[in-house]
Amino acid sequence: MEVITVDSEVYQLFKERLDRIEKYIERAANMEHSIGKALLMTTRDVMETLQVSQSTLFRWRRDGKIQTIIMPSGELRFKFEEIYTALRCCQIRVQGCSKETTIKRMDEFKNTTITKNIRELTKE
Repeated sequence: MEVITVDSEVYQLFKERLDRIEKYIERAANMEHSIGKALLMTTRDVMETLQVSQSTLFRWRRDGKIQTIIMPSGELRFKFEEIYTALRCCQIRVQGCSKETTIKRMDEFKNTTITKNIRELTKE
């Protein structure tokens, strides 16, 4: 049985591979965070994802719990990250639904949106 020392070539190779894996994980985490910051949701997206009514969204907006972005077309958009944070911090709540479930729904929305966009990009 061979003993692997800090000076050995096998150890150095192993360390290099672990460093590459660590950098990859960091890049992936940063990319996911960036996507979450840039992701916008339509009124329908929020209503379907959280299973809330349009009047609930209006009330959250009116009470200053979430903000909207008005697009040049006049359509409203919601920042994914803002809604996600409001749910995590219990600033908004979905009646009859746990915080964990609403967070899971938001994560599924983001993952589905990312996957769909990647598929569309690879078709081109």
